[in-house]
Amino acid sequence: MYKDKHLIINILIALWELPQILIGLIILAIFHNKTTYTNPCNHISVWNINAHGAFGTACFSLGPIIVTCNDKVAERTLRHETGHSYDGIRFGLLYFFIVAIPSVFLFWYKRIFSKSQEWYLQRWPEVSAEKRGMTTINIETIKNE
Repeated sequence: MYKDKHLIINILIALWELPQILIGLIILAIFHNKTTYTNPCNHISVWNINAHGAFGTACFSLGPIIVTCNDKVAERTLRHETGHSYDGIRFGLLYFFIVAIPSVFLFWYKRIFSKSQEWYLQRWPEVSAEKRGMTTINIETIKNE
């Protein structure tokens, strides 16, 4: 009974996050030089892609998929992106409007106007990702598998 209930919940979450998941899978299909990192404590997949500078050194979350663009990602960054993954579950189909677009806007605002990382992390939706990511998971040293 527990496994059936767990499967149903996972299917419902996947449907709720379907746009994010599809875009994440398309990105992973385009950039097929990838290395998988996993975080077994919350079933979120972290992928490192060699995008030849297409995304710079950015990290971003698309549902349960976290895409990184360098081999050495700071633990805090992975926690932060995991927080965005939880935001994806929370906001589902509205994620792009509530989280992704404001996050991208803040990222570029920070870069253009030379704002600090702390300034950036104190704004919505980054503050939510920081809080959720720092308190909900325990990431040990993540190594290339």
